[in-house]
Amino acid sequence: MAVNLPTGYNRTTAEPIDVLYLASGLVPYANVTAANTAIASGIRYIGQFVNVNYQLYWYANGITNSDLVAFSAGGGNPVAIYDEGNLLTSSVSSIDFTGANVTATTIGNAVTVNIPNENYVGASPATINLGGILASQVLSGSTLNQIIEVLLTPYQVPSFSTFTGSFTQYYEVGDSVPTPATFSFTILNSANVTPNSLTINDATAAVPLATSLAVTSPTTSIALGVITNNTQGATNSWNAEIQDTQLTNITSQSYTATWYFKIYYGTDTSLTLNSTQV
Repeated sequence: MAVNLPTGYNRTTAEPIDVLYLASGLVPYANVTAANTAIASGIRYIGQFVNVNYQLYWYANGITNSDLVAFSAGGGNPVAIYDEGNLLTSSVSSIDFTGANVTATTIGNAVTVNIPNENYVGASPATINLGGILASQVLSGSTLNQIIEVLLTPYQVPSFSTFTGSFTQYYEVGDSVPTPATFSFTILNSANVTPNSLTINDATAAVPLATSLAVTSPTTSIALGVITNNTQGATNSWNAEIQDTQLTNITSQSYTATWYFKIYYGTDTSLTLNSTQV
């Protein structure tokens, strides 16, 4: 129970009134763990102050070990420091910004920390091709991280490794290519292709047959129009075109149909042949 005192304390030593405020004599606790170990939970109380490494701590919201936090004169909640989501401390006493060219400035109690991008300041442009860096490429203004990324993981340009149609490539003079048709293809580095950028062209007529197609193989059915030839050796070609993520157009190899005269060959014992025998 409470004790009524008719007068105030008349202290005659340098020791604190609460003997638990310090570890021993005038020496503070080395850390929070040491304080919690020395002060049994049964003699703790909310608002109790202790000195940890010359910083003022208190049991702010309870008497468990986790309730012993750094005292904030403003009465706010203690500041917690995290490293990419991992708690480093919930009882910050000070923060020291280190590292090359890292600066911290204050205006009143507002702190501004400047962490530069560490731009490359060496010779520029590049003089040789190396990794993803091309000779004559300007390096000034790029961060070191950007240069290393381009150097070690250069952009992989997409390309067609195959391109074929669903119809044969050989026709008798006068015959027509069947329509509609589909086209199949294989693309290397397809992750760097812009979606829905596929175009199928009649390369001979220099006209697109279908545009803005999904970049999937085989394609949907595409109308070819009437494609026929009456000349031996005549050809008609088709190709595909895509756009990469750097907005460069890339064209496939051609798929070509060729027309030939039908040739009969073989032997017969007769000296002459009629139309039926032919």
